[in-house]
Amino acid sequence: MIHVDIKQLARFHRVGHRITGDPRKGSSPGAGYEKVHVAVDDATRLSYVEVLADECQATSAFGPLATQKLAHLMGC
Repeated sequence: MIHVDIKQLARFHRVGHRITGDPRKGSSPGAGYEKVHVAVDDATRLSYVEVLADECQATSAFGPLATQKLAHLMGC
């Protein structure tokens, strides 16, 4: 079984407040988000990851493509 998931991660333009120590300097307004598409084989824990700009219909074909790429990596 292959698990397919999408995780939304925020982009940033500069280092955050944990590095600078000043919470006023750590924001990145308008930087946006990137979508990380992940496919993991349940038996072997082999994974395939792609960072894409969105999760619209054109990129929603990630599931079948990731399955093919995982099968190729596993030698099937």
